[in-house]
Amino acid sequence: EERADRLSSYATLFDDPGLINTLLPRYLAVTADQIRDAARAVFRADNRVVLTYVPKPPGEHDEAETGEAADTTGDASDTTDEAAETDADAGDEEAA
Repeated sequence: EERADRLSSYATLFDDPGLINTLLPRYLAVTADQIRDAARAVFRADNRVVLTYVPKPPGEHDEAETGEAADTTGDASDTTDEAAETDADAGDEEAA
């Protein structure tokens, strides 16, 4: 089933279902040095996001854990307006 799907994909996308027979040699021809060089070019310090996950201390629970409803005392339009102002401020900073 998977083989038929791949053949169909190559026939549809590249008008050559036989192209599937040329892929394995192409993959096997790639060297570790080529992979390293490509990784260095793509994964640069100036081209990344570092995300640090800090779990909540024991005893602090969110809505999903406690089953309590979220605070809905505020007006939804207030949140939208604040988000729009934040976006506008960010655009002003980028222009400066």
